Amino acid sequence: MFTASGGINVGVRYTLDLWFVTIYINIQVGATLFLQGPPFQGVCHVNFWVFGFDIAFGPSDAVESPAPIQLLEFYRLTL
Repeated sequence: MFTASGGINVGVRYTLDLWFVTIYINIQVGATLFLQGPPFQGVCHVNFWVFGFDIAFGPSDAVESPAPIQLLEFYRLTL
């Protein structure tokens, strides 16, 4: 079983000077990808300046989530 995730954000800023008026334009687009498998499946979250949405792909019920662990077991695994 594997899991992977990553993301990217891209932004553009432009300043428009018109005589006595200055207009600032700022636009950002980002995407975060989460993958897991087998079988291969995941979710891509696309984020625009004022809204975002998810795109799911692959079978949604094929991979079970790992069983939760106790706090002491987490400490043993990470420390």
